[in-house]
Amino acid sequence: MFIEVGLPWNEIWINYNIVGLPLVDASAKFIKSLRMEDEIVIESQVVEWGDKVWVLRHDVKLGDAIHVEGTEKRVWGARDADAPQGFRAEPVPAEVRALLSGE
Repeated sequence: MFIEVGLPWNEIWINYNIVGLPLVDASAKFIKSLRMEDEIVIESQVVEWGDKVWVLRHDVKLGDAIHVEGTEKRVWGARDADAPQGFRAEPVPAEVRALLSGE
């Protein structure tokens, strides 16, 4: 998802001085079964923005049918000078938000 909008992982860490995008919540709804050999497509999009967090939706599809609906909430984790081994949540940069929103 990030690479497709021009945000390669190896550049995000350096350009935005972040330590990661920690996962703070996740859920999945399994609608139809899949087999190991099925060739699936995963469609992902941001469905909600907060100041420092966002929610992604992932649809796992076989053909046109959705087999799994998943969501994840992530936080923009910046380096924290007061806690070198930790991080702090900071606002998602406007240009990152725009790219992930398809703007």
